[in-house]
Amino acid sequence: EFLSSLNSQLLDLLNASGGTAADLLGLRQQFSALWQRAIERADAERPLLLVVDGLDEMMPGEVTIADVLPTTVAPFVHVIVSSRPRPDPQSNLPPEHPMAKGETLRLEHFDRDGVAAMMRGRGIGEVDARRLALPAKRQHAG
Repeated sequence: EFLSSLNSQLLDLLNASGGTAADLLGLRQQFSALWQRAIERADAERPLLLVVDGLDEMMPGEVTIADVLPTTVAPFVHVIVSSRPRPDPQSNLPPEHPMAKGETLRLEHFDRDGVAAMMRGRGIGEVDARRLALPAKRQHAG
């Protein structure tokens, strides 16, 4: 379901026709191709940001969301993954995975003020931090 939704959003971003693959192998292959295309078009004017919220809330299974997170990033490409600190979301990843050695930012309070404070600490101005910290409507691809 995660890859189907993500692939649908990447298809929209890339103005690509067609639907999402029907099985896990097809979804993984499709994601790899779409992600590569999205990376190639990312630039200062159109940065690529993937936000995965609630990694710790995924259903256990043979293949997890962490298993299918992109391993390729480039300039103007960012992946943000949120999770509670326990269990440690980086502990089950292979050491070569970018998320395994990614920067960890801690939020004292996961609310608008906490997110805005974290952004200000990263050098984002007050006005932009408050604007970006507004709750976004969740989009689910259909």
